[in-house]
Amino acid sequence: MITRAITLLALNLFFASPSEADSVNLNVLVDGIKQETGTIVVRVYNKDNWLSDAPLQTASLALPADYSGSAVTIPMDIALGNYAFTAYHDLDDNGQMNKTVIGLPAEPVGLSNDHKPRFGPPRYRKAEITIGSDTSEIRISLD
Repeated sequence: MITRAITLLALNLFFASPSEADSVNLNVLVDGIKQETGTIVVRVYNKDNWLSDAPLQTASLALPADYSGSAVTIPMDIALGNYAFTAYHDLDDNGQMNKTVIGLPAEPVGLSNDHKPRFGPPRYRKAEITIGSDTSEIRISLD
């Protein structure tokens, strides 16, 4: 009886615990970098918090003093699911994306799924991508 209870408890813990298969190591390749200073910032959103001040996850990479390229790779560990990613180049390292007087980005910005909004704010469904167990890299191009 005790052996059966221990076995059931162990099985319950095994199936209730998240496994490594529930997340992936994702490389976010950000290209279109035109200045060699500042910080590249990547933010991850779901449908409910799209473009809020509280992204699900944020990763950043300060460009080293000897940087001379046009792309960087930022590693992230992310749970499987549907997300939209934003990236921007914080040119002045003030920790936020600068905007124009009418609210448009004043620093280079890009979205997942190569979404480039023409009028109005970016749409989550157009930037949404599925991160599956076989996803190892996504690309975001800065404009």
